[in-house]
Amino acid sequence: VVECAYAGCETIWITVGDGQEPLVRDLLGDYVEDPVWYFRKKSKYPKENKKQIPIFYVPLHPKDMGRRDCLSWGILNSAMAAYYTSKKISNWLLPNKYYVAPVYGIYEPSILQEHRLVISSHAHTFYLAHDNKTVAGGKHLGFTFDTKSFVQIRKQFRELEKIK
Repeated sequence: VVECAYAGCETIWITVGDGQEPLVRDLLGDYVEDPVWYFRKKSKYPKENKKQIPIFYVPLHPKDMGRRDCLSWGILNSAMAAYYTSKKISNWLLPNKYYVAPVYGIYEPSILQEHRLVISSHAHTFYLAHDNKTVAGGKHLGFTFDTKSFVQIRKQFRELEKIK
């Protein structure tokens, strides 16, 4: 959650399994404060100018339990929930980029603060790398994808599921 805040996410969507939502919500809360605004002490009213980033908890659909309850589907499920919820409100709110903070990633999240512009850029995808390896090389590191990539990945996921 803190990693998403440092990356500059406007909302945070977390897929939780059946019955886990109250526990996770109790641990994380309903929002996190943006660290850029949190540490900005020289503004006129620093306590009033803090920005809160809402956290939304997405349940796993009952038809997906036992079949699609893995990390990769959790990422797609959260992205779908963010997209369709925003679409119901207004087309102006549709997300155009998604940042993924892996559950098993262990690194200092503040390193993302200097990359906020690249992460939010529409023109580029962003991958954290360690020893020249990214998430594609099996490392649990943060990355972004856009809506076009999301549609392709979801389609491939469903095709692979049919093969089983």
